[in-house]
This record gives sequence, C-alpha cells and structure tokens, in this order.
Amino acid sequence: MALKEARETEYWLEILIESGMVKLNKFQPLLTEASEIVGILVTSTRKLKQK
Repeated sequence: MALKEARETEYWLEILIESGMVKLNKFQPLLTEASEIVGILVTSTRKLKQK
C-alpha cells in the first residue's frame, strides 16, 4: 500500500512540474525525495519476498 501511494505521489509531482503549474526548482526536492522513498520501498518489498 505504501509503495502504491509513493508512486502515485511521484506521478502527481511529475504532472505538476511538467504542466508548468509549479516551478521545478521548488518541487524538485519533493520529487527527489518521493523517488528515494519509492526506491526504499521497492528494495524492502523485494527483500521480504525473498524470505
């Protein structure tokens, strides 16, 4: 569930940036953080599936 929500957040941040509704320099840190969270959750999910 957390992975799905993190990916959705990343998606909407990308949409906002690409549409020009928000400035990249203000939202880039949020997008970077969302991507890092997705990466952490993907790694955690893979490790849990291996056990």
